[in-house]
Amino acid sequence: MAYGPATGTVVLFGGASTTSHTLRGTWVWNGTTWAKQAPATKPPARLLASMAGDAATGNVVLFGGSQLDGPLLRGTWVWDGTTWTQQAPATSPPALWGAPMTYDAATRSLVRFGGAGSHGLQLRGTWVWNGTAWTKRTPATSPPARFAASMAYDAATGNVVLFGGAGGGHVLNDTWVWALASRPIRPHHLCPKVDHVTVTGQNRRPLRPERVQRLGRSRIPLQHSAMRFRGRCS
Repeated sequence: MAYGPATGTVVLFGGASTTSHTLRGTWVWNGTTWAKQAPATKPPARLLASMAGDAATGNVVLFGGSQLDGPLLRGTWVWDGTTWTQQAPATSPPALWGAPMTYDAATRSLVRFGGAGSHGLQLRGTWVWNGTAWTKRTPATSPPARFAASMAYDAATGNVVLFGGAGGGHVLNDTWVWALASRPIRPHHLCPKVDHVTVTGQNRRPLRPERVQRLGRSRIPLQHSAMRFRGRCS
């Protein structure tokens, strides 16, 4: 499932039914209701595919996935709000499932990492989609192989953040940051010690860390438009 920038709707494709059938339906959520689409062309049935909105083109991109008791898939498909179109890039990532993918606004491209290939082989490749072609990146440092990780773009820093997943027989809880296409993936170390918090906006009064904890993330007043943390890493 992914947000379609061109249409302002959320797009859902495929999955598996309660009767263990792989699905290929396309559904759109407009904020209040679901509507099943009936495109003339659509991808083969699949689940656990990579899917993300491409703000540079306005389309939703679908890659890979798996069929129940069937082969792994590696096709690239694009949803423009009306129909699905299969792409024919010269190079593609290997057939896989469970690979996170997100839009990187800093480079106006989609970034995909890891996933699981044939026989459950866990992968650690970084691939970038620029709207027409896939390019494999070879950073000096990469996260360990994994699938089913969480990945999202951080607009505040201009980076893509990867967290967790499963790999090597373990559930992972490490955090990695993809800074720019020209820079390597690097582990991200949090600063647990925060000395001071300043909130800017209509109310420009400082908040101590204990005050922030009492407020809770969802209860900070809406008039506070920005927060700046000052502290140190220990």
